[in-house]
Amino acid sequence: MDENKVGDAMKRYLAAIMCIGVLCATGCSQQEETTAETVQPIVSTEMSVQQEEQEQKEVEVQGSVSFADAGELDSGQQQLITDFLDRYYRSLAKFSMVDFEELFLDDALAQIELERQIWNYQITVRSMQNTDLHLNGYSSRLWVDSMEEQEDQSVQLRLSEYSVQNFVQYPDVEAKTDDLTHIFTLKQEDGSWKIVSHMTYDRLYWSLPEDFRQLMQSATDDAQIIANIQQNIEQITADLEENLTQREQDTVLTLPQATHSYDREAAVAYARQWAADRNEQWADYSMNGGNCQNFVSQCLYAGGIPMDIQGDYVWKWYGDTPDSSARATGRSASWSGVNEFSEYVQNNTGSGMVAVADAPYDSGEVGDVLLLGFNEENFYHAVIITDVITDEDGQVIDYLIHSNTINEEDYPVSAYGYTCQLLVKICGWN
Repeated sequence: MDENKVGDAMKRYLAAIMCIGVLCATGCSQQEETTAETVQPIVSTEMSVQQEEQEQKEVEVQGSVSFADAGELDSGQQQLITDFLDRYYRSLAKFSMVDFEELFLDDALAQIELERQIWNYQITVRSMQNTDLHLNGYSSRLWVDSMEEQEDQSVQLRLSEYSVQNFVQYPDVEAKTDDLTHIFTLKQEDGSWKIVSHMTYDRLYWSLPEDFRQLMQSATDDAQIIANIQQNIEQITADLEENLTQREQDTVLTLPQATHSYDREAAVAYARQWAADRNEQWADYSMNGGNCQNFVSQCLYAGGIPMDIQGDYVWKWYGDTPDSSARATGRSASWSGVNEFSEYVQNNTGSGMVAVADAPYDSGEVGDVLLLGFNEENFYHAVIITDVITDEDGQVIDYLIHSNTINEEDYPVSAYGYTCQLLVKICGWN
């Protein structure tokens, strides 16, 4: 492997990260084509008998990726991008990697490896669940937000994607993801457009390659970064296995008493109304650290949980100015910060929200909250449960959620890349 080429590819990748780094703490029209494909998934030797039986089924996939607004992209650039995303979704349908290396520039070695590891991790997570998360359908529509030609004759694109995924486990559910940002750098090689780098505002692209940022400060080298990605995947996979085992253990839950009830249906109705939009009565932090917890707090407030400015721990939004004092002013960190909300729920006593901060995972109801991360010391994402999925025996097997920042509707939480999922059971308020 040519280390200079890998280093150049890494730096192009990091340049893409810098373009949307402020987001996280998260017309030529091409005719839409629908393709039908029968694929035979590969079975993992570590899967349960039930999963193996699911894997052995042939999965008929109806899928399409197309541009709703291609801006000034030519047909070759459009085809390259739609081919790339189509192969990603077909990989999720098969639980087996569809080759994409030919779509990249010959020297984009680091980017190819990064994509391969991330795709493999997503496949691994989905294949390990107790639910059948094969895709039997998908639809992706793209919009060009910006297009800039670079001095080296490459083109940097910023795209927005709206997608619908259809899971075998939930044939009547359309899991929607809206306003997902992609940044591509494209360049011609031997007369054809190729991908130099790709970055998307997606949980895996941000959570797995943390070490890439160190390259900017020469704190690590290319080979170590790639090795660390694989090590992270192995560790995360082990954590997921442990968490799934813990969920199977019976736990008796004693709920604390609340003098006022929580209107779960009202909270869910608010979530469904505003997941793909923004309520102008509140600030939107999508471009400033993420809007996920802000959205969840709004849902809880819509469900009747009042703001709390009593005691040492407060939960409030009276304005956009950060202010965690016990006054009816500003915004507490617990309102818009995932870890701060967790701290509030764990420590609040007396007046305000009454909740169980770490309830048994299978005790969730609509209107409850899930905090997601890779360990319980640092959560990255908050979502609200809008549907509970049970098996024929009435046992909880999954939750469908709504969320903000990356706007998601009826998305199965088991399909997330996060391995730590903390259930916050909302009991009411005092």
